[in-house]
Amino acid sequence: ALASGPDGFNVATVFPSNPDKEPGGEMPVSIAVDRLTLDGGLSFDPDGPGEAEAFVITALTLAGGARIEGDRIEASVEQLGATASSPDYGRVEGSLAAVMEDGVLTDVAADLTAAGIHVELSGDVGPTSAPDLDVDVVLHPTDMAALQRFAEVPLKGTVDTELHVGGTLDALRADGRLGLPVGDVAL
Repeated sequence: ALASGPDGFNVATVFPSNPDKEPGGEMPVSIAVDRLTLDGGLSFDPDGPGEAEAFVITALTLAGGARIEGDRIEASVEQLGATASSPDYGRVEGSLAAVMEDGVLTDVAADLTAAGIHVELSGDVGPTSAPDLDVDVVLHPTDMAALQRFAEVPLKGTVDTELHVGGTLDALRADGRLGLPVGDVAL
């Protein structure tokens, strides 16, 4: 059962741990959520010294579905909207979808817009134990002023990118095109 208390829902009660069951293996049930809509907020406040600062999301809107059958998980979010108020990242909107089977993420698709930056991502990632990327990233034409917070020099004009990223995390390869006000750069 999904428990609700003064602090919201306790998802851990949906999937209680069973100390007598061996880890791994297939789930004995199938779960399908065709439509789930959340409106509200979310906060994460890590404990202890040296931990990250609290992260607060307000005005959270999430509409999507999920299907779990054995070791296969399919999930999609058709509508995502969130405002990060601490730290202040502004509003994020878009959609996400992915399939996970045997520790491999396939059919990953994301279309996100935040702070004037529009990015599309598609590809595969796996296995999760040693990620191997095969991902395409498209940065739509963006006013470089939106990227200013990440740079130490003044940025002007627009930028767009088509990039393919592949390989393991310790040996990433990237190739593509970077479009700048003065022309394109092949990567």
